[in-house]
Amino acid sequence: MKLLDSDHANTAIAVDAFVGMPCVGFHHASNRLRAIDAITNRVLWEAPPEVQPSDSSMPAVITGGRVYAVNDTALWAVDLYSGRLIFRTTLESAVQCGFGKPNLWDPNHPSVPGVMAVQTVQDQYLGVERGYGQVLWTLPDAKDLGPIPLPGGIAVCAFDGQQLSTMFIDPNRGPAPVYRVASSEVRLRTAGRNVLCGAEDIDATGTSGVAVVEMPTGRVLLQATAPFDNKRGAPVACGRYVYSADLFRVAATPMGPTADGELVKGYAIERLEATYAIVVALLGELSGAHAFKLVGLDPSTLRVWYTIDADLGSGTRTQDDYEPIASLGPFIAVAGRKGERETVLTVIHADTGRLGWQHIAQGSPESVRAEGPYFVLKTTRQTLLYRPDLPTPVPVASFG
Repeated sequence: MKLLDSDHANTAIAVDAFVGMPCVGFHHASNRLRAIDAITNRVLWEAPPEVQPSDSSMPAVITGGRVYAVNDTALWAVDLYSGRLIFRTTLESAVQCGFGKPNLWDPNHPSVPGVMAVQTVQDQYLGVERGYGQVLWTLPDAKDLGPIPLPGGIAVCAFDGQQLSTMFIDPNRGPAPVYRVASSEVRLRTAGRNVLCGAEDIDATGTSGVAVVEMPTGRVLLQATAPFDNKRGAPVACGRYVYSADLFRVAATPMGPTADGELVKGYAIERLEATYAIVVALLGELSGAHAFKLVGLDPSTLRVWYTIDADLGSGTRTQDDYEPIASLGPFIAVAGRKGERETVLTVIHADTGRLGWQHIAQGSPESVRAEGPYFVLKTTRQTLLYRPDLPTPVPVASFG
């Protein structure tokens, strides 16, 4: 008998320093919400019977050392480590769900009092006290699928007067933004306590650019015009520069070098990544199968150090539907489509340009990210953990 019988798409999955790989889903055999550790292949807990989340979509999300489960207007908070019920509350309107999971986020440490944010179907964000479930504040006119987690806060899209803006909010201080970009077309990346922000309108004049914002204070460390295309992904930082890209250009801000023109003939820039020593550009073929290539760039001059022509798989015409590249220490991982139903994950020692290893996973790629000591690959059928120096995934339990 499987430890968890919910399928992969309807299971909340995270990587946790204490638990390992907690997976939370609705276990029909016991009619309970159940958590397992997929690495040790053991049941962590079953929630009390009064926790009855919706079983028609992903019933829960893991954040802030909690499992938050929803069913229409009902919201439960369960301790991730013990399964203890912390609170149950009923909201005035149902919780919004995007891509099958509840749209909420708790940026607080598990043991610290604070406020989490919930998006409802009535186009509003609610600030919910994480100890008792009391609603403390409301932000109306919220749009898009959020909230987006930030260090000590969240990013949301909402109308600010007549303008749809991206707002950085510290939920513990209320709904007033600590930083605002007058655009919903932004890409964000966390760098320690700072957030790298790229926007097609960085200064409300229609000029693209980048910003570096300290969170949760909202202090602006850098804001400048720069080439940026929302389809090219978030900016990256390496040394004293922030790097951003549009279709064919890469530039370093502030006042750094620019690489103009096509980096490789017949390709366009899909994503930027960086280690401590090098900037890499993932290129996508402009025609045909949209095959990937990887180019290593000198961070001080943006000259090409190396080009990796190995079979990295392919993408789509735009990569909005998934994130195909991530960095972990000196390593870069690229997740590309291989045929219709497989993903090829390639790990490269980016500082030297040496190809490390490749592994084929089942399902189409959804994202690859770095979390703790692992690359975490998510496909439509699996979530797999890889150590950068090993060509096989860490054994995890299967379910569904």
